[in-house]
Amino acid sequence: MEVFSVRHPHCRYSTSYCFSHRGTIEDCRSFFSCFVFKHLHFFYYQGSEFSKELVQTLAERAELEANYARGLQKLSAKLFRATKDLSSGTISNAWHFIAEDMEATADTHRSIAGALADELVRPLKAFVEAQHKTRKNVEAVVDKR
Repeated sequence: MEVFSVRHPHCRYSTSYCFSHRGTIEDCRSFFSCFVFKHLHFFYYQGSEFSKELVQTLAERAELEANYARGLQKLSAKLFRATKDLSSGTISNAWHFIAEDMEATADTHRSIAGALADELVRPLKAFVEAQHKTRKNVEAVVDKR
């Protein structure tokens, strides 16, 4: 891979770089089209990598939310069993209320996990895969030229 740092005689730009230009620089248009394509490719690749990381991070977050919801649900069930045997009174009612709150919180986190997976992770993953296919097709066309 060659790196060119030249001033082409017919160009008004002083310095430009071409990272994989095959052969010599024939004219400004081919030089700058290669230069522009490589920069666009670089930015596109960065965006693609960011999108993949974002999908992975959101999927992990959805998994964490689901695990947290399961943990709260188990704790809530234990607390319900523990308060069931107590005689009704202020302490029993307070712990029963806490168990109900834990169950409601677990339901909220479960719905957040589902929403993250259904509304963010799956569509973003499909978008990343579609963009990857498009990029491969464009790169194949460019490599043929």
